[in-house]
Amino acid sequence: MLRASRFVASFSAILAIGFVAEVSAQTTPTPPEPGVTESSVRIGMVAGVTGAVSDLGVEIKRGFEAYVNKVNASGGVAGRKIEVLFRDDGYKPENTVHLTRELIEKEKVFALAGYIGTPTTKALLPLIEKEQIPNLAPYTGGDFMRAPFNRNLFPGQPAYGDEVEKLVSHLVADLGIKEIGIFTQDDEVGNTGRASLVRALDKRGLKIHGAGIYSAKNPGDVANALSALQATKPKAVILFSILKATVPFLKAAKDANFKPVFAAFSPVNSLKLIEALGRDVEGIYVTEGMPWPTDSSVPLIRTFQEDLKVTPDKVALPATVSGYMSAAILVTGLKKAGRNLTRESFRAALESLRNHDLGGPRLTYTPEHHGGLSNIYLTKIRNGKIIPIQKFEN
Repeated sequence: MLRASRFVASFSAILAIGFVAEVSAQTTPTPPEPGVTESSVRIGMVAGVTGAVSDLGVEIKRGFEAYVNKVNASGGVAGRKIEVLFRDDGYKPENTVHLTRELIEKEKVFALAGYIGTPTTKALLPLIEKEQIPNLAPYTGGDFMRAPFNRNLFPGQPAYGDEVEKLVSHLVADLGIKEIGIFTQDDEVGNTGRASLVRALDKRGLKIHGAGIYSAKNPGDVANALSALQATKPKAVILFSILKATVPFLKAAKDANFKPVFAAFSPVNSLKLIEALGRDVEGIYVTEGMPWPTDSSVPLIRTFQEDLKVTPDKVALPATVSGYMSAAILVTGLKKAGRNLTRESFRAALESLRNHDLGGPRLTYTPEHHGGLSNIYLTKIRNGKIIPIQKFEN
């Protein structure tokens, strides 16, 4: 009898412990998701509004903030306002890493968005992997954004390799040019440009016809780069370069009577080129990863023009559209994830987008491949204006 009583008492104690544990498990709140409150979600943005790419940084920030301000003015997303914590890295990778670590560890941001630059964004990869924090639509078309696959990287810009392929295809097919060189810098950007050009030429049984390399730390010193290209005499040169190198290079090329066909990739900033050089940039071809800011036939551009109050006297750049697009991608993911927002639900929401219409440009992310945007637009500088074109012309 005594044994039975002890057994009942022990069994009752076990049941009680189990009950308390179950109740405790049910009532213990889950840790809050970093950067997410009942009324806000914090986003970290680090971009160079000073330094070598300040011409791009200022415009990307302008476009990004315009879209976010519009969304917040209408109540935010799922009842949460978007709080953007901005830092200026001066386009220096070491600053990018330091400032981003502070945003993650001290400010507890939920995600990253609107970053600028290939070397700066690539420098973040170890930190992004460690923290498992999504990085949305940075201004880079570097190969590392898509391969090897990284579930926390969501590219916005088309791949730079695709831009180079587009330029080479039109130089060869439309103009019959096979001797193609490159002007670029001595860092990750330049490595991407040269590798992309080699791939595009190899497909056509061609070889690179000279490379002019300048220092990313001193982009105004272009003399050696020009000399290297003059020695190989290419009939076309791809400008895989930033504005602060491209302007002095084109000035020096004119002075040296070096006149190949020039074709530039999107970060070269064609409107600023016109401002700096006027008619000396006549005839240059430029690829763009975004619809042209004045092309009101694109629904996204119509809303962009309204939100930024774009007029003939108040222009915007493709970089402004890129910043606006980055914010649009961010908001699309937040809306899709809904009220129960976590980094995992946010990633999954983005990965459910298949050929998603952003108002003209279409976006695709899957669990196996984050393709992003892929449209590439051709333009030509003609009579001091940027003209969208379909093919190159003599």
